[in-house]
Amino acid sequence: MKKALIIFTVVLSGFIGMGAAVYNNDKLFEISKNIEIFSNLFKELNTYYVDDIDPSKLMKVGIDAMVETLDPYTNYFSETQIETWRYLTEGKYEGIGANVQTIGDEITIIEPYEGCPAFEAGLKAGDVIVSIDGQSTKGKIRVTLECY
Repeated sequence: MKKALIIFTVVLSGFIGMGAAVYNNDKLFEISKNIEIFSNLFKELNTYYVDDIDPSKLMKVGIDAMVETLDPYTNYFSETQIETWRYLTEGKYEGIGANVQTIGDEITIIEPYEGCPAFEAGLKAGDVIVSIDGQSTKGKIRVTLECY
């Protein structure tokens, strides 16, 4: 009797495992299908919408709306928000130590942080960074220019 019970348990657990595999494959397929729909819609809007669209802003709105449907405790923080949080809580920077902004196609110093390499090198608000290690910065969207 024990052998029959053990065999039944193994067979039953095999079916449960198959059910879990089918469930995971179905869920992964559903996720993949929806990401593809989202991606196609995003591309179409950026290509054919009557006005210019800021892709970053559109994506942020989409992410915020998605997370908002879950609960009030689930949030998305961008890399910039995390870096700002680290600065405020730890007072640490990474890079040359400057607040920068992309203006047109140029990376412009908004504020060099006192005590960091940008400040010590004499960079001032309004200075444009034209290259880093001999490579042009023209058209670069984001460069991390902070210091520890």
